[in-house]
Amino acid sequence: MVDFPDCREQLRMMCSSVALRRSRCQGSGSRFKHLAHVKFIEQLISKNQLSSANARHALTVTFIEPLSSRAFLRLLEAIAGSDLEDASSAVDLIHTWLLAKRPIGKRLEVFICQALAAPSAKTTDDYYHYDSVAANLTQVNKEQGFKLLAYLLKQTDYDRSWNPLREDQHEFWDALLEIDHDRALRTVMEVSLDTPENRFQITWDLSSVINLKKDKDFLTGFALEGINRALLVCECLEASQAEFWPIASEIVGRFGSEKEIQERLGRAAHFSGKSYWGPESSSLKKRLTDVDRMLEDRSIPSSSRHWLEGIRRSLRDAIKHLEKMEANTEIADLHRY
Repeated sequence: MVDFPDCREQLRMMCSSVALRRSRCQGSGSRFKHLAHVKFIEQLISKNQLSSANARHALTVTFIEPLSSRAFLRLLEAIAGSDLEDASSAVDLIHTWLLAKRPIGKRLEVFICQALAAPSAKTTDDYYHYDSVAANLTQVNKEQGFKLLAYLLKQTDYDRSWNPLREDQHEFWDALLEIDHDRALRTVMEVSLDTPENRFQITWDLSSVINLKKDKDFLTGFALEGINRALLVCECLEASQAEFWPIASEIVGRFGSEKEIQERLGRAAHFSGKSYWGPESSSLKKRLTDVDRMLEDRSIPSSSRHWLEGIRRSLRDAIKHLEKMEANTEIADLHRY
């Protein structure tokens, strides 16, 4: 196996050597030269003299940019393996190809979708490349982008599958929102309804990327389409955003008699969020202020008003309890030092 520290230089020398020997017999056209390089790398990989990971690190944009689309696809297939067992290395090279402003043809488009959807060992950098490649694909073929989103969300191998909603960067998701905001959200919601085994994971991830200020109208409208859809929206909401309360009020106004609706919204109202700064009581105080502001609106339906008044009482009780706990913690810390 070629060791990584020497891999780049050995590849350069070996490819040059192959090109030189072949060119003496068949001409020195760059097209054949580049294909000869790819074939030689195929041989190294097939004979276990070069790993896909080492090839990925060694093949720079200088090597990749001059390749024809056909030669590049052949290289990707060799790197990824027959069963796409090393798809992440191929995605990394595709990212380099796109940085060089090379085109995405039909055959490459198909391969990209297969590679992005294939279970594979990945690193943080790979996730960045997956997201960037998927965003580029979506700009070329928006229909393919939406199909890819739905397929990815249906994956069950979470440890080895890329989830475009889970990571910190959301270039692919943002590209879909820009193309058709409501369709992107509806795609996620419909997949959640169709794949109950993935529902918790999807709604948990979606709650991190939802912007209630921008998504309020869609979420409210989707929730009002039926009780099951309303329950799904409740799972995606976080009261840390002020727009939570108007959405919740609309849902309760329509489905206020449903106990499960009230319970889910009640849990969301008290959930401090996946991250927050300062004492937890401060987070709940902000929500109490939002509820007080909502109750000032006299046009709120009586069912919604009744629910909000109940939430206000429970928030006040929770704040008192938390303030007491936080004060005791501060005293304990002072005694410790």
